[in-house]
Amino acid sequence: MSDEKLSLRDAIKRDTGEISWREIRVEPIRDNLILVSAELDLIAVATAVAEDNTAQVAKWLESGLLKKVGNKDTAAWDSTNPKFLGAFVSPFVLLQLATEASQLH
Repeated sequence: MSDEKLSLRDAIKRDTGEISWREIRVEPIRDNLILVSAELDLIAVATAVAEDNTAQVAKWLESGLLKKVGNKDTAAWDSTNPKFLGAFVSPFVLLQLATEASQLH
């Protein structure tokens, strides 16, 4: 990997952290929330989005490993206030449910 890609990955990893649903449920960003499956490495996904790797992102979307957050999701989260790992890659906020097994790779 080039130094530029390492730097991008490192910057994303540095800026990724845990956040609760109530902290991010504001209207202006709700249309830009993307849920990342626990099967994927959140940092790798965020890096692919930042690098505009549309082929890879499309594969994840088609397979259901990435999905746009919908009203059913937000309604459930409003009552449970789950914790997420969140990565901001403008204009998107990539979310992955935080579990004890969640790790930043």
